[in-house]
Amino acid sequence: AAKIGQAIASVKGVQRIGVGSDGKNSSAIFKNLCACGIQSSGVFCYDFEEMYKSQAYFYSVYCSLDAFVFVSVNGDILNFSFLGKNGLPISSRNSRLINNNFRFSSFTFALERDCKDVYRMNLLSTVYKSALQKTLTANISGMSVSIECENNCLKELFEDFLQKNGCKDKKGLQFLVNEHGTNMYCIENEKFYSGAKIMSVICEIEAAAGNDLVIPEDAPAGIEKIAQKYGKKVTRIYENSKPYTDNESISIASYLWAFDSVFLCVKLLQIMSEAKMTLQQLCDLQEDFALRKSIIEFDCEPGEVRKKILASGAGKLSEDDVFFVFETRKGIVRMRQMGNSSRIRMLVEAADMETAKEIAVDVSGKFSLTD
Repeated sequence: AAKIGQAIASVKGVQRIGVGSDGKNSSAIFKNLCACGIQSSGVFCYDFEEMYKSQAYFYSVYCSLDAFVFVSVNGDILNFSFLGKNGLPISSRNSRLINNNFRFSSFTFALERDCKDVYRMNLLSTVYKSALQKTLTANISGMSVSIECENNCLKELFEDFLQKNGCKDKKGLQFLVNEHGTNMYCIENEKFYSGAKIMSVICEIEAAAGNDLVIPEDAPAGIEKIAQKYGKKVTRIYENSKPYTDNESISIASYLWAFDSVFLCVKLLQIMSEAKMTLQQLCDLQEDFALRKSIIEFDCEPGEVRKKILASGAGKLSEDDVFFVFETRKGIVRMRQMGNSSRIRMLVEAADMETAKEIAVDVSGKFSLTD
């Protein structure tokens, strides 16, 4: 863990690094070791202590960080997640430099007098809560809203937000958020609505209001068509793909709702209150669809993956030269190679999840892959 911190801190131009963990004792220990490695390299280290993963986007933007390391534990598996400058993915160039620094122990060591203190940033959670509140400009008092989440830190924060805004703790509208705050579902009148569907609806409302969109790479494919209808621009943020050498040209500051599910929940409450519509009424404005996400691996060298997909003749490159797009009568498939690896991220959109699964199996079969 200390070597990971040193590897990141030894990259030229990286001067401000944030660290945080999911609050488990073991992840906190490794987070502290990572912070020690950063400190030994003489750069600034900001320790946000216990948090949930999606908060890293806000902290990175608010503190203008060059990188962020989030440590979590899932059973016996220790996970390190990384962000680059201002909450964007680490650039492909910096990713290679970090890997090489780690692999060859090529680290920068600072003299003791040049080592910076590790800044404790746990009180910044108050600023995060304030930013959530500023997102909400409508009155949601009296709305029946509740949340279910395995992460007590996230659940307590959102329940406190609902209570302060006068919401009733009833199951009129129920948010189901994963422990990292990176994905969510909603239940209204015993009907499920996916985070992808909610994001699509919000994107249409934003585009109709005259706003461009900045969204994650796995957001629904139909968002481009929605934006085109209103003459607006869509920027997708790709992981392990784009160089992002000039990060200052892209900002997610106004689009945290697209990356942090807690902000997405607040954004939805804002829209429902302003429009005086239920979630079902909002979702009925668009056709239903299901989005299936998976990661599969080609049995070949990384350099052969692109050639193999092109040789199949089944797909074509997207306009941004990142995804391979397969269009069928039943739905649409997007496949993207993940960095310099044989792994593929596959996103399938169809009218329902069963059809999406069927398409995924068909496409995987074209390359003798197991989804």
